[in-house]
Amino acid sequence: MNIISNEPSLGLYRIQEHIRKSIPKLENQTKKLEGCSAVMKDLNYTMENAQHSIMSVENSNQSLNNIEHNLVELNNILSAAQM
Repeated sequence: MNIISNEPSLGLYRIQEHIRKSIPKLENQTKKLEGCSAVMKDLNYTMENAQHSIMSVENSNQSLNNIEHNLVELNNILSAAQM
């Protein structure tokens, strides 16, 4: 009879022991996950900046074509003026 009356206490003790052993592991995993999250945020920021840079270079094609056209025209004008 005495053993049966102590079963809930024994069950709660086992749960407490499990929690006591599991908490440090969970804390370590949480710290690792937070570190990985910070690294991923940095990488995401870097990738977004790289994407914007690439898009800027792609969009600058028209400007570079205009500069080239203007230089050719200037060269033609200067050549005509020297004759």
